[in-house]
Amino acid sequence: MTVILYVAVSVVSLLIIGLVLVQQSKGGGLGGAFGGGGDSVFGAQAGNHLTKLTVILTTVFFVLVLLLAVLSGMSGEEALVVTEDAPAELPNVEAPAVDAAEVNAEVEKKTEEVAGAVKAVVESVESVESVESVESVESVESVDAVKPVEGEAVTK
Repeated sequence: MTVILYVAVSVVSLLIIGLVLVQQSKGGGLGGAFGGGGDSVFGAQAGNHLTKLTVILTTVFFVLVLLLAVLSGMSGEEALVVTEDAPAELPNVEAPAVDAAEVNAEVEKKTEEVAGAVKAVVESVESVESVESVESVESVESVDAVKPVEGEAVTK
């Protein structure tokens, strides 16, 4: 029975797609592609009939989908919720032994590596700042070539 309902849902959905594409919208739509400037494809009053048919087919579509949902929920084969009980006992799994001294030594080693990398980055930033200060000094020396604005005193 569900196969028949799936086929019916597919057919109804294709009919709805066709009806929506044939109807003429305010912007023209595909309905205007077949001619008939202001009228719809099937005449002046066809818009009301096509709209009613679209509403009816949409209602049929929703009823069929709800019916399919109810039927698939009733059958135990396609249930979405797993109803199996959990096992009475969980398997006994032992965690591997870890030596805390080895872990601490590894953490200290990585910490020293990171500290060295941070120190190198700080040194490179300081060297870049000193280069920028040299460039700013050069730009200050070139300020002497700029003419002073009238009325302002120039001091060196």
